[in-house]
Amino acid sequence: QLNGADLTHAQLGGADLTYAWLNGADLTHAYLRDADLTHAYLGGANLTEAWLNDANLTEVQLDGASLTRAQLGGANLTHAFLYGADLTRAQLKGADLTRAQLGDANLTHAQLGDADLTGAWLNDADLLRAEGLTVEQVVSARPSSSTRLPPEIAKVPQVIARIREVDGGEY
Repeated sequence: QLNGADLTHAQLGGADLTYAWLNGADLTHAYLRDADLTHAYLGGANLTEAWLNDANLTEVQLDGASLTRAQLGGANLTHAFLYGADLTRAQLKGADLTRAQLGDANLTHAQLGDADLTGAWLNDADLLRAEGLTVEQVVSARPSSSTRLPPEIAKVPQVIARIREVDGGEY
C-alpha cells in the first residue's frame, strides 16, 4: 500500500499497478504512460500534470482526485470512478470514458476531442467550457438536467431529448 505516498516526478511508465492502493498519494508530474492501473485506488490523489497517455485505468477509483492539466490522451478509463474529480485543462483526446462516473467532475477547458463518452454518467458534471465536446458525445452519454453544458450544445433538440430520457421524462 502506498496511500499518501510522495511519488512526485515518479517514472512509472509501463508499470503494473493493478489493484494498487494510492489513495491521497502525490503523483504530481508523475510519468505513467502505458501503465496498468486497472482497479487501482487513487481517491483524493494529486495527479496534477501527470502523464497518463495510453494508460489502462479501467475501473480505477479516482473520486475527488486532482487531474488538473493531466495528459490522458488515448487512456482507457472504462468504468472509471471520477466523482468530484478535478479535470480542469486535462488532455483527454481519444480517451475511452465508456460508462465512467463523472458526477460532479470539473472538466473546465478539458480537451475532449474524439473521447468516447458512451454511457458516461454526467450528473452535476461541469462541461460548460470543455473543449472539443460534441453533440454526439453528449447524446451518447448520460447527461442530466444538472449537467452544465455549453449553451450551443444544451439547446440542441437531441440533447434536450437525451436529458429528458436520463431524467425520466423531467426537464
